[in-house]
Amino acid sequence: MQEARGPAQLCARGRIVAARRPDTGVAGRRARAAGFSLVELLVTISIVAVLVGLLLPAVQSSRDASRGTACGANVRQLVLALLNYSNARAGRLVPMKLDDDVRIAGTLAGQYPFPGKSRYWFGEVDPGQADPLRQLDFAKGLLAPFMEGNWAAYQCPAFGAGDVEALAYGQMATGFDYNPALGRGTPWDDTVWPYRLTSQPMSYSIAQIRETKRTIAFAESAQVRYDLKFLENLGGLVPPSGNFPTVHFRHRGTANVAFLDGHVDRYPWKSAVAVPGDNWLDQSQADRMNFKQLGFVCDGAPDDPATRDALYDRD
Repeated sequence: MQEARGPAQLCARGRIVAARRPDTGVAGRRARAAGFSLVELLVTISIVAVLVGLLLPAVQSSRDASRGTACGANVRQLVLALLNYSNARAGRLVPMKLDDDVRIAGTLAGQYPFPGKSRYWFGEVDPGQADPLRQLDFAKGLLAPFMEGNWAAYQCPAFGAGDVEALAYGQMATGFDYNPALGRGTPWDDTVWPYRLTSQPMSYSIAQIRETKRTIAFAESAQVRYDLKFLENLGGLVPPSGNFPTVHFRHRGTANVAFLDGHVDRYPWKSAVAVPGDNWLDQSQADRMNFKQLGFVCDGAPDDPATRDALYDRD
């Protein structure tokens, strides 16, 4: 007698196999619950996107704050090296730049580009080197003996080679600059051509500074050149009366400034330039300076002749 087949069985070439049936038990319900519907997936993606959008400004703000703090530590190391330099030289402050004999002779003769080498506070530069990466030697800078090889302190974490439009010496020299009122170094009169030497001291003694806690030594710096290129500033900090802003307020509108007594303050952006002014500043150049947040450090108004240069002056 042939065995009766129920709906749960099928015959496949003499073999008995179980037919698939919808699983309406607890396991089936769990399997369906484990997946996402398209609507649920889109809602989840939207929530994640909103959370990321809310978190990004906080992350960026934290990163900027960290860079500003690291920058402040670097500029503090520069002023401490300057004070050590002064202690080792009977109170004499570091000059901004010293030219060698070849450069002095060529400059007096009206040669341009200038020949020879120059020793800045941050390193020795030799533009005559064919290899751009050999044009700047940090180890031969005037402050080098007091930096313990920490050339990274010459840089600001928020201002690197990718932030400027040209490099003067093949690599980033520094994100800071020096107050030339403390000593320009080789004393050139650059108001005439060819340049001529003057009797101005190459540097001053710290005893000649009236108030070290109110005299700038270093600050974050950059420049917008006459051709509108945004570059490092290696020619010294310019006071407000110079009508050429060089302090770079790169940390959310503030800049780290180191004073001659060794302390570092954060100053807000201030700027006031006259166009054309005594230096024939072009309006497009002034606009780009403003866009790049270049300005001056002062406690009062940068256009007040009575007080604007007070933090830059020796007396």
